[in-house]
Amino acid sequence: MTHDKWVKLTPEEQRVKVAELCRLDGLVPGNSSWRIDEKGEAAYIPDYLNDLNAMHEAEMVIPDAFVRRRYYQVLDKITGDQWNTIVATAAQRAEALVLTLEPE
Repeated sequence: MTHDKWVKLTPEEQRVKVAELCRLDGLVPGNSSWRIDEKGEAAYIPDYLNDLNAMHEAEMVIPDAFVRRRYYQVLDKITGDQWNTIVATAAQRAEALVLTLEPE
């Protein structure tokens, strides 16, 4: 995915995209708030764009050091420089994760 495609997605579509990359089970097509968990119960899809804790959990899907380095390079580009990555917002981290794990 490119930055241009990312910004054209609605916030709900962006949340679902991150959830898909995190391999959350039970995603309901057309629903950006709820999924069906392993118990068959409704569960909330984390608010990846506004919740840093959710994004830190999402970052755990990065498979190896090489991809993690690429993720930080993308995040550097989004935030402006490497020092800004320390204070990157959840939305910036979500974009970097998608652009890293779903290359064009």
